Amino acid sequence: MLQIYKKVFFFSIIVCLFSFANTSFAANLNFSPSSGSYKIGDTIKVRVVLSSPSESANAVSGKILFSNDKLSLTSISKSGSLVSLWAVEPSYSNSSGTADMEGVILTGYSGSNGTIVTLSFKAKDTGSANIRFSTSSVLANDGQGTNILTSSGQANFSISQAEQKVTPKPATPVAQVEEVKVNPTVHVEELKKKDELDTTVKFLVTGVGKKVNSTYKVEIDNQPYSWTDQASGIFETPELKNGKHTFKVSMDTVNNDVISSTLNFSISSLSAPTFTEYSENVKEKEYIVVRGIADPNVDVVIDSRLVLSSSNQVIDKETKVRADEKGLFIYASEKASQGVYSISAYTISPSGVKSEKASVVTVQVIGSSSSFLANLSNTFSIFIPVVGLIILLIIILLWGWYKILHVREHLHTKLIKTRSIVSKSFDILDDDIKEQIKILKKVKDLRPLTPSERAFVEQFKRDIEDAQNVIATEIKEVDG
Repeated sequence: MLQIYKKVFFFSIIVCLFSFANTSFAANLNFSPSSGSYKIGDTIKVRVVLSSPSESANAVSGKILFSNDKLSLTSISKSGSLVSLWAVEPSYSNSSGTADMEGVILTGYSGSNGTIVTLSFKAKDTGSANIRFSTSSVLANDGQGTNILTSSGQANFSISQAEQKVTPKPATPVAQVEEVKVNPTVHVEELKKKDELDTTVKFLVTGVGKKVNSTYKVEIDNQPYSWTDQASGIFETPELKNGKHTFKVSMDTVNNDVISSTLNFSISSLSAPTFTEYSENVKEKEYIVVRGIADPNVDVVIDSRLVLSSSNQVIDKETKVRADEKGLFIYASEKASQGVYSISAYTISPSGVKSEKASVVTVQVIGSSSSFLANLSNTFSIFIPVVGLIILLIIILLWGWYKILHVREHLHTKLIKTRSIVSKSFDILDDDIKEQIKILKKVKDLRPLTPSERAFVEQFKRDIEDAQNVIATEIKEVDG
């Protein structure tokens, strides 16, 4: 039995060593703090922490999901961050409850408590709030981009109702107090924006006769929205799409009924640019030229990503151009390298408001050998149809010449038959004339012909001979 315990003991030690060996090079992404209790209105600062004790980390990326019904993300701080180069600037959206980051640690990092970013949340409703990674990666500083991330943590916070300070009411003498009637009202006013292109709007809500301990209820386009900081009386909408919208606020009154106020407003933000002309194929060391249209007199940021054919290296670059008074803009790249360019664009206002991105266009940059093959292919694609047309024309000409010869031979045969028929006709006519002359001669023996009859006979013979000669000549010319 003792031997069995020893074997189990040594086996456990070996398993632990292997477990330690497998995790010694692991990298983890966590949140600090990962738990806690807060009240509505409190600010919760959460660090995104990288732990990579034995392997040097080179790059970090992640998409964070948070409970946007309980929390509102107010800012992302890069102060004290390990990241020295941001491939994608940290950004967030309270409407979708997401935050994104992607950066490079140029000098590499080995440690257990390195700050990537600091997220500042504001607690806005009671309940359990969760923060977690939906996607994440940590790449090793080994020149191969090995993903060494083995786990990513999450954070859970408990949010409770803020304590309301109760001030004791002074004792009042019992007396007959006349009841004061209140006429409840609620009013909404749209506050002026600093930038007319901003896609969020602030409203000032003021009410008279609101029921004690009740809260305003807010709707935008018939959809309810949470409003936690009602003490200020200012409600800020999330980012909204272009077009007309309706804001509605309701409140419970001291008269135990509900009143509301509605205000129509509109959003006019920057339009996404559109590419109108570009070349899908460009030769190496030539220039990529893209034309497009956007809002007039705004900056257009061209976002290009190149994947090199030689090494699959990815090169991102942003270039700013200016749209003219008609909204037209032109982007010309530096001398193109062989590979595939993916190009998009967005516009930006002077205050920093950005539009949505344009649809991505792809440009293939081919090398010199590929260019020769492409030119050869283009040459053949033009040459082959031309040769085909020439051959078709020759066939048509030969067929036409054959038809002409065939028709000529047919006509020649017809003319020979016609000549024979005409000749026979004139022979018959000549015989008839001779027969008539004989009759006239017999008449002459009985009585002499008058001069007019003799002239008619002679003239008729001459006319017949002339007609025969003319027809024969015409047939000969046609036959020739």
